[in-house]
Amino acid sequence: MTVKNITDVNIVAKSIKTTDNPDFETTDSGWDDAILFFVGKNLDTTSGRVDFDRDKVALKFQSNATETDAIVYTYQLLHKQAGTSELRPHAHLWEETESDMGWKMKYRICRNLETVGSWSAEQSCNYGHTRTGTPSAGSPYINIVTFPAIDISSLGVSDLIDVKFYREDSVGENAWLKQADFHVKTKKLTGSEYEWNN
Repeated sequence: MTVKNITDVNIVAKSIKTTDNPDFETTDSGWDDAILFFVGKNLDTTSGRVDFDRDKVALKFQSNATETDAIVYTYQLLHKQAGTSELRPHAHLWEETESDMGWKMKYRICRNLETVGSWSAEQSCNYGHTRTGTPSAGSPYINIVTFPAIDISSLGVSDLIDVKFYREDSVGENAWLKQADFHVKTKKLTGSEYEWNN
């Protein structure tokens, strides 16, 4: 593999293996999104406490939803993540109220060719961003909340992480989840400098 004018693109190569299977790494890194796809026991049923709202294009969690109604997904560690230290879970919310909902998650590590790990302790979300608007039914608002980082320093390529995501609180209102995903560190050739637009 021939590299020309490397200084023009501000990249410092750590290793280049072969033309057939180049392993091109950089000394810098950036953030990228790892999109997750939900499944759930009661998802999209008229009697379920977590249903898909096609108008909002979001999952509606009724006020009586609990961990029993959790949505679940499996994340496979990206090849370009090997050697990184953490995943940063977060969720994008459709809000029609200023009430902070009790979004929760648990995870377990599933390493290839090893015994499945146990579920983690319950992780609670952090409403760390100040709203710039006042959510209401007539003027919905998109918020983002974060969860404690997940240590992946011991994981390898294609190892798995199971996640369950749910709501448990005493707020007597519906809540909507647009998306839950991980921010991941990748090589800057494929990522961005910031985790999200502020």
